[in-house]
Amino acid sequence: MKAACSKGIIDDSDDSMSDAPPRLRRITNTDDDLDLDVQHPVEDMQPRSRKSSASSAMSATSAFARIHVDTDTDDRDHERRSRRSSTGSGHSGRHSVAGMELDNDESLEVDAAPKKKVTKVSAARQKQADAEKPEIKSEAVADAVDNASVDAATVTPESEWHASTHLVFPAPGKDIALLAQRAEVQSVLRGASTLMKDDVCFVDAYPRVGQRGGFARPKLLEAAAPLPEAVHIYERLMLDKQYAVFLAPIPIDRAILLRGGMKRSAVNCVMGYYELTGLTPDKVMKRVEELLKDHRYIFPSSLEIKGRLLLDQPFCHGAISHIIKEELFSTASYVEEHATLFPTGKKSRAAERELPDSMVALAATAVYAALMEFRNTGRKQNIPFKEDAYEGTYRNHMKTLKDSRKDAPGAVHAVLHQLYKEVAESDQIVHTASGSSATLIQLVDIPDSD
Repeated sequence: MKAACSKGIIDDSDDSMSDAPPRLRRITNTDDDLDLDVQHPVEDMQPRSRKSSASSAMSATSAFARIHVDTDTDDRDHERRSRRSSTGSGHSGRHSVAGMELDNDESLEVDAAPKKKVTKVSAARQKQADAEKPEIKSEAVADAVDNASVDAATVTPESEWHASTHLVFPAPGKDIALLAQRAEVQSVLRGASTLMKDDVCFVDAYPRVGQRGGFARPKLLEAAAPLPEAVHIYERLMLDKQYAVFLAPIPIDRAILLRGGMKRSAVNCVMGYYELTGLTPDKVMKRVEELLKDHRYIFPSSLEIKGRLLLDQPFCHGAISHIIKEELFSTASYVEEHATLFPTGKKSRAAERELPDSMVALAATAVYAALMEFRNTGRKQNIPFKEDAYEGTYRNHMKTLKDSRKDAPGAVHAVLHQLYKEVAESDQIVHTASGSSATLIQLVDIPDSD
C-alpha cells in the first residue's frame, strides 16, 4: 500500500506495504455540490493472518479513523472574543502569545471628569487640603503592574547588577528594542526567540500564557545557560523576576511573527492551489464554501479523476506542504538544526522522520484563515490572524491527528513521513488540485513492524 501524499489512492499491489484491505469497492458520494468518487472498505472484510516468514508479504490489519470535524464550532470560534488575558504581562498591554499578529497597545483609560466651577482658595488652605488628602491607589493599576509599559523609573537600579546584564530602556509606553541592547543580552534574546518559535512548531502553536514574564523566563534561562558570556544574565534571571518581564516581549513577539508568516504565505498561495484565479467573486465564494465544509481543503484530489478526494491522505494538500516549506524549510540548515526535534516512526520505521503535529495543524489553520478572507465577498479581505478567531480551528486539526493516530498509527506516520520528505528533501512541492470530501477521514493502518 502506498500512503504517500503525492501518490494518490492506496495501491495494495505494492509489496513493500501489503497491508491494505484485499478488496475495495467504489462508492460515489451523493453530495449535491460535487460528485466525489471515494473508496470505502468492504464492511464484511476479514483481516488476513500474518505469515511468519520475513520474506512473505505483511499482513493486512485495517483500522479507519472516522473523524467528523465540526465547522460550526470553527465559525463560532471565528466570531468569539478571546477568553484569555494576561494576568501579569511585561509589556504594553498585549495579553498573550496567541495574538498571531501584533495588536495595538491597550492602555488604562480614565474618563475625563466633568469641568467644575473654579473657586479661588488661599495658598495655605490649598496646601493643607493637599496634605490631608488620602492616597488613593487604583486597584486596577495595582493589579496590572506587570502589564505596565517598561519604565526606567520602576527598574531596580542597574548599578546593582553586573554590567553585562544592563538594559537600554525605551521611552515610556514602549518595549525594549533588541538591537539597542548589549551583545550578551542580544544573544540570550535571540536564543530564547528560537526556542519559543520551536515550541510553536513542535509542541503547541497556541500555548497557555498567564504572566508573560513567567512564561518566557524558562526559555530565557535555557538560552543563557550554555553561554559563558551570559553567566551574569542567567544569575539575574534567577534572582530578579522583573528582569524576565522586561525581556519577555521580544521572544514572545517573535513567535507571533512566525505564525503571522504562515498566514501570509497561505494568502499568497491559495488562489493558485485551490483554483480560485480567474473566477468571478460569486464563484469564488461558492468554491470557498465547498472547501471550508468539513475542512475539505486539507485533502488532495486525485490527479486522474477530477473532484475525487483522497480521504486516506489528510493534510497532504499541496498548499499545506508549500506553506511549511516556504516558511520553515527555506534554509538548508533548518533540518540539521532541528534534527533531534522531529518525531519518528516506531520499530522498523524508527529512522523515518515525521513532521510534528503542531507544524502541520498550524499550516492547515493558515490555509483556513486565508480562505476565510474570500468567504464573504469573493474578494480578499484582511482578517487578522488572531487567536480568538483561529485557535479553535488549530485545536480541531490537532485533535484530528491525535484521534487518527489512535486508530491507525502506522498510516498517520506514513502521511507525516511523506510530508517531511516533501518539505525537507524535495526541491519542488507537487501541486495537487483541490476538491471536496465527505466528513470522514479514512486511514488504512500500516503495522509498525514487518
